[in-house]
Amino acid sequence: MAVCLTIAEQRHPSAQFTRSFLQDKIVIGRARSSDICLPDLSISTRHAEIRLRGSDYAIIDLDSLNGTYANGVKLVAHRPRKLIDGDIISVGRFDLKFTIGALSGGPEPRDASIRQARDILSAILARSGQEDRAPLLTVVHGPDKGLRYDLRSLPSRFRIGRDPTSDIQLSDRDVSKQHIEIIIEDGAVTVCDLGSRGGVFVDDEQVMEKTLEPGTPVRLGQTVIALEHPIERSLSAIFEAPEEDTSSFPFTMEHSAFSKISQSPSPAHRADNEGADPNPPSPDGAALPPIGPADPLAQEVGTPPRPLAAVYSNPAQHSNHREKTDKSDIGLIIVGTIIIIAAVLGLMYFLGSQP
Repeated sequence: MAVCLTIAEQRHPSAQFTRSFLQDKIVIGRARSSDICLPDLSISTRHAEIRLRGSDYAIIDLDSLNGTYANGVKLVAHRPRKLIDGDIISVGRFDLKFTIGALSGGPEPRDASIRQARDILSAILARSGQEDRAPLLTVVHGPDKGLRYDLRSLPSRFRIGRDPTSDIQLSDRDVSKQHIEIIIEDGAVTVCDLGSRGGVFVDDEQVMEKTLEPGTPVRLGQTVIALEHPIERSLSAIFEAPEEDTSSFPFTMEHSAFSKISQSPSPAHRADNEGADPNPPSPDGAALPPIGPADPLAQEVGTPPRPLAAVYSNPAQHSNHREKTDKSDIGLIIVGTIIIIAAVLGLMYFLGSQP
């Protein structure tokens, strides 16, 4: 059964990203391998999962740090909650609207999830005025590895080759004197083969002309170049941050990015709400705090996090607190056991000493 998920940031519901899926399991998280990648440090690497159960889909929280909400109600970790058409799943600052059916059009590219995450982060940074950099052309392999060129400093049409007259000169002897031409037009970056002797390979496929996507390798001779998106480093930092770097904060449902959820759930919702928290947090109008100490989105949010109890300020402290509690409990059990054994032995001695 095909389903669609429409993703919107709660503060800016007009910017929406829709994905279509035809699979039994859809992983939502911050990891690069997620089916829905959300670039937000308040989201766990594997945050939640939509899973086909029989003929219905269910949402399952994967014991995420900040929780998963269905129609404003917090889910109990690992307890499935049936989804129906139009349900709103909330994770971090994002709402995901669940609908039955597939999008029209051809199949999505294999890196659709990464592209979507890049678009989401680009939109957030653009609103905050932080994204003013141009894409970079980077040499990722070969004799000139490490060279980087800001496309704003180059003409809209420039050539790469071994000849000194090239706009970008490479020292690779397997590169032709004038090997390729790069054309920048309407934001698109296209590579064209200039009749080179070794050819041009984009993602291991030989081409004469090809529009480049960020990160796609272009090989000429022994050299590999790639187009580096201006936010690629920020995106990679979010993707690759360890789970313990996930920001912990008291989450509040500010508002839904989609239609307002009724306070009185339908009978179908009441019947299927097996994973609901009976005491969901009530909205208090507070803005979401920054999503991490080194997070590029913190400036866009601009609101300092509210202080938490010291023991819950981060997962490591929470773990230490739990470990100390466990050790105290074990000590009490040992002392209690010794007292009981001593009492039993004393009673046996007393009874044995009687005539």
